[in-house]
Amino acid sequence: MNVLFICTGNINRSAAGESILKNYVVRYNIKDIFVDSSGLNEESKKNKKMNKKTFNILKEKNLLFDENKRSNFSSQERIDWADVIIVMQPSHKKDLISLYGENISIKIHFAIEFLKDKSLKKIPDPNFSKGTEEFYYVVDLMEEVVKNFLREKGYALSN
Repeated sequence: MNVLFICTGNINRSAAGESILKNYVVRYNIKDIFVDSSGLNEESKKNKKMNKKTFNILKEKNLLFDENKRSNFSSQERIDWADVIIVMQPSHKKDLISLYGENISIKIHFAIEFLKDKSLKKIPDPNFSKGTEEFYYVVDLMEEVVKNFLREKGYALSN
């Protein structure tokens, strides 16, 4: 199964999702899941490094998979590759359908579908916060998304 995380710029939320899921794939010796991430804005085309705050939090939590992760755009090739696309907010789904057609909607899932807290409408973009608390919050949310996604797909996880 090919899993693609998508957010706006591919330097925080989707990059964190990719890193965390890749860690879990290795940790639990899952052989049939492959992971990538990408963004939807022009900035994601610029091969940017992951946001330093997100990078450091993932590293601190032993969830950083690739220290050289760079942003990617959600190209037709990536969309075709993906069996499952996990987006962070409703506008991402709308943008993907606008770019690549209604037929991809069957692949698209909102990250919030995999959270216990059903009051959230989206995974917030920590780029719009001033401190680091929002970055910790987003990494914690993305780890919950990954754990619950794997459990929903039938993978047994400890703790």
